[in-house]
Amino acid sequence: MIIKAAFTVWNGRIAPVFDVAQTVLIISAENGRIIDQKTEDIRLVQVNERAQWLKDLSLSALICGAISRSLEKAIESLGIKVIGFVSGDSSEVIEAWLGNENLHEQFVMPGCMCRYRNRQRTRGSGGRMRRCRMD
Repeated sequence: MIIKAAFTVWNGRIAPVFDVAQTVLIISAENGRIIDQKTEDIRLVQVNERAQWLKDLSLSALICGAISRSLEKAIESLGIKVIGFVSGDSSEVIEAWLGNENLHEQFVMPGCMCRYRNRQRTRGSGGRMRRCRMD
């Protein structure tokens, strides 16, 4: 089965914010191997058009850094899985994704540990969990 995913990239790394990202790398993979890849310039794709743009590419997943809640919901409502708040070297993230690894185990954005590693309240923060969302 061929799966297709988009990775926001910037300077060899996962771009920090999808909403303002300029480039995505589209990967098509089968059995853990890349069978096709291409880079797309998304500077001209307005934020409110990005969800449909991704849908038109028949993607099953978006792997990105931070993402606004409204855009994440719009993308997910179109059946695309969003794996947000990922950071790190883009080739390492892609390799981990191809290996079906949990990206948040190794590549979670700094400051976003609470959302993906555990849901326990953190000590020393007044009992509140740090939010990893952009609203």
